[in-house]
Parts: sequence; C-alpha cells; structure tokens
Amino acid sequence: RGLELARGLRSGRLLRRSYTFATDPAALARAPPHPRGTIPFFTLKRPLRLGEERRLSIFEPRWLALLDALAAANAPAETPAPNAASDDPSRLINVSFGCVFALNR
Repeated sequence: RGLELARGLRSGRLLRRSYTFATDPAALARAPPHPRGTIPFFTLKRPLRLGEERRLSIFEPRWLALLDALAAANAPAETPAPNAASDDPSRLINVSFGCVFALNR
C-alpha cells in the first residue's frame, strides 16, 4: 500500500494535503460557520460501501463543535443554542454532512 501511495503522489494521481484543526473549545465556538452552500464532512479511515451505515465515535472538540453548529442551524430562531447537539440531540435529525475517505500517515 505504501508503494502505491508513493507512486500516486509522484505521478500526480494523488494529492497531498495537510490541515490543522483547532482543539480549544472557546476558539471553536468563535469560529465562523461553514460557508453557505457547502456541506461539512467527517474523515473516515476506510471508504463507505454502498448503503453502509456507520456509527461515528465523536469525542474530539472539533467534531462536537461541528455537530453543535449543525444543530444550532436547525434550531428555532428564538431558541439560543450554544451546545445545541448535546442540549437537544433531536436537532440533528435530517441534518446533512458528508464523509470523506482520507488516509493518514
């Protein structure tokens, strides 16, 4: 698998990207929401098969902040929702997000 990845990177068939993520809950709360018309996503270590359902183990502050932002966007306008997902998990029903297959080093 390592040789295949190296060959793909050298040939330009694969792209290498590096990202950094904030882990401070206060910094995450201050971050702007995802841009209109975009879909937030989670990374997965293996691809989803057609029709597969997978339970996500969400414990990192960045994932919790993402779910809170999605739930807050789904909350009634008059309802404050600082921790929307944990305060009312039903706000996540029918919320959309994507999953992207990504290899880590």
